Amino acid sequence: MIACMLCATNNASVFCYNDNAYLCKSCDGQIHHENKLAWRHQRSHLCEVCESTPKPAVVFCAQDKVRP
Repeated sequence: MIACMLCATNNASVFCYNDNAYLCKSCDGQIHHENKLAWRHQRSHLCEVCESTPKPAVVFCAQDKVRP
């Protein structure tokens, strides 16, 4: 897993294209939800399986075996 570039404690779950940063959920919230300008930054969730970055994660329903 990729470490969060802000706290370096948690695993990153989001990539912010504007900041070119890997962030954990907590740090992403602190930066992008509290700042009225930063909330518009383009971000994508990281794939937990392949860690392919900075490509967006693909959502897959295992029960229905379909993608949205």
